[in-house]
Formats: sequence, C-alpha cells, structure tokens
Amino acid sequence: MVVKDRFELIYKTTGDVYNVVPLSTSTLKAYQVMGADLQYLTNLANTYSRIKEHPTSKLVEKESKKCMVVKFPDYPLPGFITRRGAPITNLSVLPVTQLSDYSSSDIYSLFLYTICLDYFINKKPFDLDGEIHISNYLFSVFMNLFGKKSGLVGAFSDLIPKLRFIIRLYVYASMFGGKLDERAINKLANIPINVDPSELNLNFDFRSTKEFLKAINKNNLIPISENKFSTLVINRAGISSLPLFEDVSRLFATLISSTVVGNRIFSTYWKRVNAPLFDRLVYVGIRSIYIK
Repeated sequence: MVVKDRFELIYKTTGDVYNVVPLSTSTLKAYQVMGADLQYLTNLANTYSRIKEHPTSKLVEKESKKCMVVKFPDYPLPGFITRRGAPITNLSVLPVTQLSDYSSSDIYSLFLYTICLDYFINKKPFDLDGEIHISNYLFSVFMNLFGKKSGLVGAFSDLIPKLRFIIRLYVYASMFGGKLDERAINKLANIPINVDPSELNLNFDFRSTKEFLKAINKNNLIPISENKFSTLVINRAGISSLPLFEDVSRLFATLISSTVVGNRIFSTYWKRVNAPLFDRLVYVGIRSIYIK
C-alpha cells in the first residue's frame, strides 16, 4: 500500500493539505487541548464505549491516551499523523465549538479515526490482495453517484465494465503502488472484467487522482471534472470523506469510524452504497489492528 504525501482533491488557500503533516508536536502545542478539558473528552469517549459496546471499545480506551488532541482550524480533516508518527486528533472539524456541546459519539469517532490512521500509516498492513475489494467498493460508489445520471444503468450499460477497469487501474497504481506494465494491464482487464484495453485511452498517470478522473471523462464514461466530483462527495458525505478516494489508510479509517452510531463527522452514506462490501472492508480493517 502507498501512503500519500498530500491530497489532490483537498486544498487550502494557503497551500496543500498533507496526509502526513510536516509539523512537530512542539509546534502543535499552541493548539493543544489539555488538563480538565482533555479529561472531559476522554470521559465522553469512555462513556460511548460502555454504553454502545462498539467492536473497537477496548482499542479506543487503551490507545486514545496516545493521541494529542488539538483545535487546529487550518487543517480540514478529523485527524492526522506527523512526520515523526505522532497521532493527532483535530476537534476543529466538529460543527460545535463549546466543550459542553460535544457528544460522546463525536469524540469517540474522532479518537477511533486517529487511532486507525496511526496504525495504518505506520504499519502499512494492507497488500495487493485487497485491491479487488477496494476497487469493487469504489466502483459501487461511482455507480451510486453517477450511474443513473450518466446512463450507465440504462442505454450505456455496456460502458460499466470499462469504468470498473479504469477504477482497478487507479487503485492498483495509486493506492497500492503497482506498476502498470502490459502484463498487469491485461491481467486487470481480464479477471474478472473481460475488457479489451485497446478500446480505451490509457494515456494517463493512474498514480494521480486528477489523472484518474480525466481518464473517466476522456473515455466518455462519465462527464466528470475534479471540481464536480469533489463538490458532489462533499455535499453527500462531508469534506472528511474526500481522502478515502486517494489513500488506503484514510479509506479504512473513514469507513470504520462511520460505524460509530450518532456521530456527525463520518457519514452513514458509505454503508448504504454497498452494505456487504462495506462490512467486509470494515472487518478487514479492524481485524488488521487486532492481529498486529
């Protein structure tokens, strides 16, 4: 698996949004939540653990102590890892500012997200065997978002295998670092899709998310642009969800955290897209942590 350095679909007016943030914990101390406030947040998370009995309850109770909690408004995502591997939980993504307005499910989900990132980024537990499951899930997402609008579930259903193939190329190259030589391309085209690669324009750098979206558009599969795609995902599931299309660690962390009932950061949309595949990926992600 590949850990992306920075994101292509998320950006700030002041520059790039990093996946692994090039800041030290000493720099982040200016934004740190400490003392009684931190204890209050810990108690909220522990309350959720006791009441809801989430599969990760023991994990969060144990590992949340390692998370540095900050209010860092310059970073638009719920958590991140520093260059030196420190897990950081970011409260600034919450829709409320007062400590008393925080909910136990929100705080639990934030800790869980950060803990997952910490493990997935630092340990890199996922290999190419998982490519097909992630590809199939992202295909389900694209069909849910664009299938009817683009006619893929109607007159142009013959384009579906080609879309599935383009997604496999992207996941293989961008998320898992696979080399797209002729042999790899033919293998991805034939199992289990059966597409003729010569019928498609593959002159794109499939390591890039922007290039991947261009490939879908230029091959007349879906009339899509980077801005249109990002806006649609944000409107459907929030900005915190965008990184799941770019980074394996963020994908698993987002899906796992979305299972926290009642949280306001990670949308339940991701399960509604394809419940069986969602459940499989969540299981694989959680299991990878517990068998470390």
